[in-house]
Amino acid sequence: MQVKFFQTAVLLAAVCTSFCCEGGRRDGYLKSLRLVPEVLSPIDSIDLEVAGIFSPTSLIKRGDWFLMRDTKSEYNITAFNPTSGNVLHFLPYGRGIGEISMKGRLSEPSGLVSVHDFGTNTVVSLRVRESIEQKEQVLDTISQFVGNMTYVNPLFCKSGFIASSFNDARVWYYLIDTEGKELSSVPAISDGLLRNEEDPAMSMVNSILTVSPDGDKVCSAAMGLTALSFSSIDGGLLKENHRVEIPGQEDSKTITNFTGLCSDNEYVYVLYSGKPFNTSRNESEWLVVYNWRGKPIKCYNLTHSVFSVAVEGNKVYCTTDSPSSSILVYQLDGID
Repeated sequence: MQVKFFQTAVLLAAVCTSFCCEGGRRDGYLKSLRLVPEVLSPIDSIDLEVAGIFSPTSLIKRGDWFLMRDTKSEYNITAFNPTSGNVLHFLPYGRGIGEISMKGRLSEPSGLVSVHDFGTNTVVSLRVRESIEQKEQVLDTISQFVGNMTYVNPLFCKSGFIASSFNDARVWYYLIDTEGKELSSVPAISDGLLRNEEDPAMSMVNSILTVSPDGDKVCSAAMGLTALSFSSIDGGLLKENHRVEIPGQEDSKTITNFTGLCSDNEYVYVLYSGKPFNTSRNESEWLVVYNWRGKPIKCYNLTHSVFSVAVEGNKVYCTTDSPSSSILVYQLDGID
């Protein structure tokens, strides 16, 4: 592991302390949290460019390994062990056996590292331990959806999959079985937030989903709208327990809201931007921690902009490509 000592961290923390509270007062979402932001600096940094990784997203941590999707790679999954320096690539793009036809987000619901191939409407799971040991991908096809519904980035859960869809502007996200049959759904984002949207269904599809490791809790965060939804799965049905919707934010066509989302069995970790949309990279300087009832617990003002998030214990790992491609490590203490 290459450690970068953040020589400017103290200065940045001092600057952020003077501005983060003012920023929270100006921003409708941050103001709604009713939390005093804490400045958070990284305790460590892992260089990714030494491994040839230049644009990482969808970060997942497994033991000493980090799995991610490098948008500049010809593979959908890149695995990197910073201790050994080993790099492995899985799921190349293509239409042959063991290939994936369209890029998809990595997800880790219920312990599975899976990818949805939007082109074939198939969900493929990577057996991480076996693939790393054999240095060759070991895959399972865990679902082949049938029918006319087009689902986006389905995540495996207790009763099937959680997914969004282009098909119905009245629904935010669905619980579906392994063949793609709808079991339950959560209603659409309120008209008050969607009224200026040319395509309301697209606005809800453009959301990030996370499922708790035990597979029975769900959170969805809209990227272009200030909206969050917290649900549980009980008896094969979705039950929305809490929703956050903040009207009156900036025009959703120019502002990026939520850019990263992950969870453990206790908490949901949300990256919030609230900054003008940047076509090259949407980065966030705010990390908000919720419990699964939808109550905000902590708000952190990060001293460095990041754009994806993973959690292991009290460590949070975020990716950035500025000034170089790396994983920043944060330590969270006292979340209760």
